[in-house]
Amino acid sequence: MLNAFLPLMRPNSDSRIVNVSSVGSKLSSIPSAELKKRIRHAGSLGEVKELRDAYLEAVRQGKEAENGWPVSKAYGVSKALVNAATQVVAAENEGVLVNACCPVSSNEYLVSSSLASKQSMAEYDDREQRLMLR
Repeated sequence: MLNAFLPLMRPNSDSRIVNVSSVGSKLSSIPSAELKKRIRHAGSLGEVKELRDAYLEAVRQGKEAENGWPVSKAYGVSKALVNAATQVVAAENEGVLVNACCPVSSNEYLVSSSLASKQSMAEYDDREQRLMLR
C-alpha cells in the first residue's frame, strides 16, 4: 500500500500516513536481543521485509523459539514490524507526516456498552483524527 500511495503524496506537504499499531508490538516480547536490535534499527523497507520473511519461515518450520522469535505471538510481531516500517517511511519521506498509533491502551479495553465506554471510544477516535489532521 505504501509503495502505491507514496508517489501520490510526496508533492503534497499536507500528506499524512497513520499506521495502526498495538501495545502488543512491544519488543520486550521478542526473546532475541539481535532481533530486537534489527527491528529497532531497520534502515529500509527491504530490511523490514527480510525480518517478516525470517519470522514467517520460522513459523512454517515450527522453530520460532529456536530462531529467537516469540511463540504464538504473530500479531505482536506483525505490529512491531509495522512500527519499524513506519520509522523507515518517516525517515525516507520528508514532507509526509508519518505516525503510528495504538487505538486502545493496554489498560482500557472497551468491552462494555456503557456510556463511559462509548465516551472512551470517541476519545480514541478523536486522537486518531488529530494525528491525521496535524
